[in-house]
Amino acid sequence: MLIFRGMSFFYGNDIYPHLLNTTTLAFRAIINEMKPVKLKNITWGDGETLPFIAGPCVIESRDLVFKTCEKLKTICEKLKLPFIFKSSYDKANRTSVNSFRGHGIEEGLEILSAVKKEFGVFVLSDVHEISE
Repeated sequence: MLIFRGMSFFYGNDIYPHLLNTTTLAFRAIINEMKPVKLKNITWGDGETLPFIAGPCVIESRDLVFKTCEKLKTICEKLKLPFIFKSSYDKANRTSVNSFRGHGIEEGLEILSAVKKEFGVFVLSDVHEISE
């Protein structure tokens, strides 16, 4: 079972949309007060749906990132939700200095660029330093 930031529960190929609908209703009041924001073909605010921003916390492997993006994109298309893929090339805010932080900026951005090209989605990542 996976939990995506309280938005919905997925088990195998089953989606429990009633949980998504509850969250959607909670956000509806906020969305209605927003001024519209447009990012190419995605618009939110002024009564539009919020984009679903999701992905692995940190890029562990190219294969995992591609499989995750493919699955999330398919789910969002079925639910007619705008999708923005998010994953970090460097997860600097770990609680242990021994935790895996990612593959670094060069390899990480190369993988995120490949995700954008392969799946045609917007990509979002963390920035930790001004120099990045």
